[in-house]
Amino acid sequence: MSDFINFGKLSVKKLTGLFWGIGTIAVFAAAWTYGYGVYLANTRIIMVSQGGGWSTGMEVNHLPLGIFAGAVYFVIGALIWRLVCEGIYIVLNYFKENVRES
Repeated sequence: MSDFINFGKLSVKKLTGLFWGIGTIAVFAAAWTYGYGVYLANTRIIMVSQGGGWSTGMEVNHLPLGIFAGAVYFVIGALIWRLVCEGIYIVLNYFKENVRES
């Protein structure tokens, strides 16, 4: 914990892992919001029995589509975020190895 509070003591690998963890939580929140929006925006029609041999159609929100859209969003977002974190790791590691301390 003391390495976290003091600047310059955190390793590049730990710092990149921290970025990845925080970003993954943000990607999950965005995927949840997107899936919920798809769930609310899309409806499907189900048949409801009215009695006496009558039935009618009723629009309901499309839950499976919302779950699928949120899951796809999360997978694609997590892959993109992983690539961004790998790029951050390469850049930070380059500066750590090639820049002289003054």
